[in-house]
Amino acid sequence: ALLCLVPGMAQAACTECDVPEESVLLQNVQKRADAELQPEWSSPDKVWRCAPDVHAAQYAWKSLILKISNTYATGGNFTAEAEMGIAKYYGYDIGKVLFKPTQAVEVPFRDTAGEALSYFVGCAAAGPYCIPEDKGF
Repeated sequence: ALLCLVPGMAQAACTECDVPEESVLLQNVQKRADAELQPEWSSPDKVWRCAPDVHAAQYAWKSLILKISNTYATGGNFTAEAEMGIAKYYGYDIGKVLFKPTQAVEVPFRDTAGEALSYFVGCAAAGPYCIPEDKGF
């Protein structure tokens, strides 16, 4: 399911939950061979019911950032941690991703997993995916 996150995070477009806020931090996409996912709404006032999924996604993303930082601080392969997190939470392997990093100015959107990696770990650690404005977390 594509998970929509709360306002105040990063700006992007929600493609499944149809909430008025345009604040999606990450896309947690699961391939489903069965029926297309439908957002859960109650009628007639359309109460959003995917809040538990949103909170779980926020916690998982926060844990990823902390893991990358801890791996960096202990001299581990933080780039590999970031690559695994991007693969798990952003869905670049499934389709187009609209990722607008908060601090990105010169290259405001990251269309590929490599460009997202540059933002996460910084230009120096991103190898061929280096975007010079990126400093990492």
